[in-house]
Amino acid sequence: MYQLTMDDVLTLLLLNDNYLILTHKKPDGDALGSASALCKILREKGKTAYILGNNEMGKRFDNILEGTLAPEGFNADFVISVDVADVKLLPANAQCYAENIMLAIDHHPTNTGFAGHTYLEADAAATGEIIYKIMGNLGLKATKDIMTPIYIAVSTDTGCFRYSNTTAHSH
Repeated sequence: MYQLTMDDVLTLLLLNDNYLILTHKKPDGDALGSASALCKILREKGKTAYILGNNEMGKRFDNILEGTLAPEGFNADFVISVDVADVKLLPANAQCYAENIMLAIDHHPTNTGFAGHTYLEADAAATGEIIYKIMGNLGLKATKDIMTPIYIAVSTDTGCFRYSNTTAHSH
């Protein structure tokens, strides 16, 4: 595993295309919000990006996932995981990508370094905080379409900003 800097992450995101974004089993608001926002950020930069759906997503966050789920047969050139600390946490339909995850973006200090490259901010309250930084560093405007899933990501992992992990960055 090679721990990337934010500049490294930005370079990877700009130089590649045809992204598939993976989340963990029983994805929560941070996983789905981060995946949705990253997908939309990549699309704003002219990239093809999708999220791998799974049957454990439920319906709660359908509004932020609309139009982001990978169509049947989509062939990704670059696989990213968000909010996943270990490949054992990938749902069954994502296990086939376990050896090909090129970038992991995560906030869990327990991240096992399974991906080819990892961007880890263990002091972040949510992966959504990291996705927000990526958006800003790519020079994108904070649109409702991107900020709604980021808000869901951060608010769910901070207990609506009540947990002790909430910081000024969370706000």
